[in-house]
Amino acid sequence: MTFAAPAPGVRAARCADEVVLLDSTNARLHVLDATAALVWHCLDGETSIDELVHDITAVLGGDPAEVRVYVDALVALLASRELVVVDAAPVSAPLASA
Repeated sequence: MTFAAPAPGVRAARCADEVVLLDSTNARLHVLDATAALVWHCLDGETSIDELVHDITAVLGGDPAEVRVYVDALVALLASRELVVVDAAPVSAPLASA
């Protein structure tokens, strides 16, 4: 499973239905529309992308395949701009001891 969480140094502020992201590392602002803002708020590092797609589809309806394409594309874009960290394990998972 894949998980995503805000990258260190990224702060978010709600502005009406949108979210403004401040990337303090790269000194850039990014504006997410209402749909992207909804996804952003769900990227907590503990909810898998699969669970996120399921939850959005259950609450808002729509075709799960289309929701998945949108979420995957958004997460990839946010990752390419270093706004999220994508991992195959929950971000908050403890490290296994050797």
